[in-house]
Amino acid sequence: MKAESQAEREASRILEFVGLAGKRDLLARELTLVDHKRLEVARALACNPELLLLDEVLAGLTPTEMAVAMDIVREAHQKMGLSILMVEHVMAAVIGLCSRVIVLHYGQKIAEGTPKEVTENPDVIEAYLGRALSEQIESHLTPLLQVEKLSIFYDHIQAAWISVFP
Repeated sequence: MKAESQAEREASRILEFVGLAGKRDLLARELTLVDHKRLEVARALACNPELLLLDEVLAGLTPTEMAVAMDIVREAHQKMGLSILMVEHVMAAVIGLCSRVIVLHYGQKIAEGTPKEVTENPDVIEAYLGRALSEQIESHLTPLLQVEKLSIFYDHIQAAWISVFP
């Protein structure tokens, strides 16, 4: 058996890091969506970057897949010392991963700060939730919708009681 080259060892290390070691012999077209996203990150890491640029890498993932992907991004930052620039609309990921957030609305910066500062910023709330909802949040009015005993199944949603407020 031939010894692995340095490049093969590095590729194996990166595939292990992103969770694709067991699929190393598959063609890219045979991978699932989540594995394609892992492969994208692996390809970027193979270049040994100082800055990792991620564009919507979490879009389309289930909550479980997103949690695993967030761990990979977090570990790339913590263990590899990479700076990471993310373009992401999944707010749970932004809040869970980012120490600094810049919010753009139609190409214009409307907020910058910690995740907490940005999510509480009235301009951000208005831009992404709309003026009416923004005003309601700011004035602490009654909710638009109240649901009790909500159950969500694969094929239907069941609510025991719903009140819709004008």
